[in-house]
Amino acid sequence: MVGTATRASGPPFGTVLRLEAQGQREGETLTLTTQLGPTDGYELTAAPVVACALQLLDGSVELPGVHCQALLAEPARLIADLQQMGIAVTSNLAANSSVSPG
Repeated sequence: MVGTATRASGPPFGTVLRLEAQGQREGETLTLTTQLGPTDGYELTAAPVVACALQLLDGSVELPGVHCQALLAEPARLIADLQQMGIAVTSNLAANSSVSPG
């Protein structure tokens, strides 16, 4: 199996960060799918740090102290900065068809 996977894929390798979330809004079940990439794994690791640092450097974030990056950065601005850096960002919100449990 490992040999097959190795032969089936080759450079350039890409990294994708994908979120699939499901929830309720006004009684309707919705699924949100958001994807960043594919891109180089190192770039996908560094780009959000740079995007957050841009907000710190331009004064958008004025909170003193140490904070979790995900809670500090303004989300829409972070996504816009990632896109400006060349990271592909796609997002889709869809209503689910009624599926019976089980």
